[in-house]
Amino acid sequence: MRIAVTEAVIADLQRETRTRLLDVWDATVRGLVLRILPSRRASWSVRAWTADGRRTSIKIGEHPSTKVADARRLALVQLGAVQQGRDPIGERRAAREVRRAAAAAITVDQALTDWQRARIYSAERPWSRTYAYRVESALRVHIPRRIRLQPLRDIRRETWTRLLAGVAQSTPGAGAFLYTVVSSFLGYAEAMGWIETHPLPRRGRTLIAPHVPPRTRVLDDHEWLAVWNAAEREPVKLRAFTRLLILTACRVSEVANIGVGEIMADGAIWAIPAARTKNSREHILPLSQLAQRELRLVWPPDTGALGPAWMLLGRSPTQGFTGNGKLLRRLFEASGTAGWTWHDLRRTARTGMTYLNVTEADAEAALNHVTGRSKLVATYDHSGPSASAITALRVWQSYVADVVEGRRSPGDAEARHRAALPEDLRYRSKPKFVARKKAKPGRKAPVLDQGADQPRQDPDSTLTGRQPALVPEAVEAAEDEEICGVSG
Repeated sequence: MRIAVTEAVIADLQRETRTRLLDVWDATVRGLVLRILPSRRASWSVRAWTADGRRTSIKIGEHPSTKVADARRLALVQLGAVQQGRDPIGERRAAREVRRAAAAAITVDQALTDWQRARIYSAERPWSRTYAYRVESALRVHIPRRIRLQPLRDIRRETWTRLLAGVAQSTPGAGAFLYTVVSSFLGYAEAMGWIETHPLPRRGRTLIAPHVPPRTRVLDDHEWLAVWNAAEREPVKLRAFTRLLILTACRVSEVANIGVGEIMADGAIWAIPAARTKNSREHILPLSQLAQRELRLVWPPDTGALGPAWMLLGRSPTQGFTGNGKLLRRLFEASGTAGWTWHDLRRTARTGMTYLNVTEADAEAALNHVTGRSKLVATYDHSGPSASAITALRVWQSYVADVVEGRRSPGDAEARHRAALPEDLRYRSKPKFVARKKAKPGRKAPVLDQGADQPRQDPDSTLTGRQPALVPEAVEAAEDEEICGVSG
């Protein structure tokens, strides 16, 4: 069927009911064909004879995205190429093979690098610095070099599942985290065309690397007091790191990267910028006399050119404290306590606030949680940190000071809390804690930086060189704030 094809003609032909396809040859451009399927879908193609005598059909577009005028113009281009002795179909096939070869040649290491870069700089829900470090650390430790150097397309499902199952068997927490990371990476690789299909079974997590139950460890007053006293034997920066974690209930990375510019009001207030918190919300908290005493011991006499960017606990002024695994093991031995992680101190403080009759909302604000805060409220309320967080932490820090200095006996807050409960609730048994292998997703054996040992300064020296400005780009801690790097 050869006619002068127009948009109106195409519409009439598509409205007709038919059981087989229809080829309409354009009378204007010889060789231009519109194929209409029974489903009314229409596509353009050019049919011609190549220089070696073969008939070729070159698809140039779909209708209606490619209009009649555009189809004629594209058809003339393809016909000109055929008259010059070229084979557009062969060229397309060759280009496709080149792309396939390039995709097949991309190694696991190259694909992992591209994926991490894309997620870090994603416009929608980009990774935080801490999470990006966790991912990079887990991949570096658990994916061996022999796999990294192979083409991604050559890695079979058996290789991935054996790798993940092996990690999950030796370190369950690391295995669960690695499964999440690898599954996300392979999904991205499938979307980008680097692999044909996602190699991991869609419901294989429960069999390969199931999630580890959340920790429930809470140190009682005798235990955290023993840790507090054991820290006295440590170098000044390590002692300050330990005691600030107990007093402030902050995450490891937040304390490890504390800087001069974050200390306000003559040392009474610590303002953690949003760039350094897990939920990207500024966190303001008080510093009791005990906390200020620890800061005086690590405060530099002169911050020099760094100014507010000077970090207090690292081995150098430009980095925070890292390598807390050995410190934790020494505290285990010196304090006589075990089976706890740095993050358990945060849970201990939260439980202690309840014993001290702090309301749930205030205690959650003290930990910079967003409990009970709806997405709508978060969108419209930008008033900043809640004053209730400061109030709750002052209650906790005051109690810690009373226990440390002997004004209250250890366990007094819990005893009074239970005495005020109905009799049926006073004898609640504590959750049973079962020690498990470490859940750190990255390093296998954290190493303490010996350079962090610093000579003690005069405890009566004043905090000098304060700046009101915060540090929006403070360097993240090398250790993860959620999961510790030792057994427990």
